[in-house]
Amino acid sequence: MPPIPDGFSIATLKWTCSGDPDPMVSTLGLDHVSASTPTPSEVANLVSTAWLNAWPASTLSNLYTFTGTTVTFGPQPGTGASADDIEASVGTRLSVPPASNTALLVKKVTALGGRANRGRMYLPGGYLGEGTVDQNGFLTTADRAIFQAKMDAFFSALVASAPTLVPHIIHTGVSGGPVGAPPPTAMTSFAVQLQVATQRRRMR
Repeated sequence: MPPIPDGFSIATLKWTCSGDPDPMVSTLGLDHVSASTPTPSEVANLVSTAWLNAWPASTLSNLYTFTGTTVTFGPQPGTGASADDIEASVGTRLSVPPASNTALLVKKVTALGGRANRGRMYLPGGYLGEGTVDQNGFLTTADRAIFQAKMDAFFSALVASAPTLVPHIIHTGVSGGPVGAPPPTAMTSFAVQLQVATQRRRMR
């Protein structure tokens, strides 16, 4: 986990898959500097609620479960408060998902250039159904549009919540550069990629 500046937090969304002992996670930096002193528990609940409103159980394979969100406040490492929002949202979609090392790839978009101002999220393959991905790992155009609309809804729910939670990319220090990390970069949107990703460590 990168160092978290004061006034920011990292939200970790979590899933499990039947038969897989390792949880699946996806992280997102959040700015609550301008918010009205929320607690980690409140932020975790807002993130889980925003996610489940955008991606309800009907969009997830019944072999997967969304288990909630952990939020850790800055300053980090070592001193920030943390809390869990525990969910047990079991997927209800009956179609067979791809292998568990397959992930929906979502880019974190900012208004700034450079590699440091880009990020990505890997969402579990439980959101991908039969016929969603072709033999080369590409989504259908229609499915990509559906997934993009869901990520747009998730983003909008975060920035419209009370307190407002603005997604950010939280940076690590740059090797060979000045001590410390640059300030977080505000995100402008999510962008669902047409080709899915694979996670090598998920399957051996």
